[in-house]
Parts: sequence; structure tokens; C-alpha cells
Amino acid sequence: MLDVDYEDPIDLSSFHAIRSLRLSREPDCGLSHSILELCNLERLYVTNDSSMIFEAQNPLSIFVFGNYFPRLRTCQLSQVKLNKDYIWSIVPSLRSLYISTDDILVYTQILESCPSLVHLCIEFSNHKCMVSSFDCTPHQFLRRLDLYFQYIRLINSQTIDLLLSVVPNVIYFSINRIRNNRNPVTDDSPVPILYERLPKLRHFHINSMHYTPRPILFDSDGDSDSDSHSDSDDGFDSVGDDAL
Repeated sequence: MLDVDYEDPIDLSSFHAIRSLRLSREPDCGLSHSILELCNLERLYVTNDSSMIFEAQNPLSIFVFGNYFPRLRTCQLSQVKLNKDYIWSIVPSLRSLYISTDDILVYTQILESCPSLVHLCIEFSNHKCMVSSFDCTPHQFLRRLDLYFQYIRLINSQTIDLLLSVVPNVIYFSINRIRNNRNPVTDDSPVPILYERLPKLRHFHINSMHYTPRPILFDSDGDSDSDSHSDSDDGFDSVGDDAL
């Protein structure tokens, strides 16, 4: 893995053999375009906190969801937005994805663009747009869904039901708070929703810890794929202590 923590401009275009790249922040326009030369890239991580996002003119997510990295399997990005400048393509290779967004419609756009996705970890920093239903085909391959919410007001049964309505084959599901220690579910129990929406569910967890760190998708070797554990976790038969 190439680990890049940079202050000054850097050109990565000559590193054609790189398969794994970790950036300490959202790249600027020049670095983003040099990354486009990394045609063998399989794992890409942007590890900066979503509250300190550099608003690049050409955010890296444009290239990820434009399928500029045809071998990309695992990706962690900062804020992903929907706007007129995005040209979303099918990204058939992507299997594990972590993103942060303030637009709930990004969720369905990702499901439609990433048909082979097995693990999705998504942090909602806000809700710009709330809808009563999604107009998209249910995703067939997603097995693990981890939801992170920055604020308690974003979490309710309606939101959970909406998000689960298009992922019927999930077997591992978690709801997590990023801020204080209040229980992340504030209204009715989500269990009836889980029975209806996730018939194959084997593990459900609610995290109400004081602080939940933003997950990093790679392990110590930088070579972890979510599908390696999403079907083999011995805890799949359990339910989180706060679930009921």
C-alpha cells in the first residue's frame, strides 16, 4: 500500500503498479487527475474526518463512480454528493464501500451503480432530501449494511424502513451513533421492520457507545475485503444487546 500524507502538490501518475492507495485527505484537482493513471488500483481509501472535508473542484468520487478504476474492489471516500456534474456509471468491480453523505438519494444511486456491492458502510451527516419511497430495483448482492448517523434526529423507524426496503438479502445489519451516548434508536423498536424487510438477517447490532470511530475498511495488511468476513462471522446468530 502507498500511504500519502501530503502538504505540497504530488504527482502519482508514474506509480502505475500501485494496487492499494491511502490518502490522508480529499485530493485536490491535480492529485485526483494523477490518480487516474493508476489503472491497477484495487483499494482506495480517503481517511480524513467528514467534518473537515476539502471541497475539491473534482472530488475523487466522480472518478470512482465514473468507473475510471476498472479493478477497484474496496473504497473509502469522504462526502459524496449528487449534482449535475456527476456522471454515474456502472461500477461492476466494487464490492466494499464506505462513504459519508448528507443526501439520502446517494444511497440508492450507489446501489444502482454498484451491482456487485457486498458491504456498504454509509454515514449520514444530514438529510437534504427525505422521500417516502425509493424508485429503484432491490439490490441482490448486498450482504452487510452498516448505518452511521451523526445526529439523533436523523434516526427513526421511517428512515430505517426506507433504507432497508431495497436491500432484501442483507444478513448483517448495524445502526451506529457517531456522537454522544444516547441510544441510536429513538422511537419504536426496529425489530418488526427487520422481520419484514430482511428475511435473511442473521446478525443485528445497535451501537450506543459514547463514541463510534469512523470505520476503516482495511486491516493491518491493507488487504481486507468485506466479503471475506460478511458471510463467515461467528456472531451472525446474535442480536445486539440494545436491539430490543
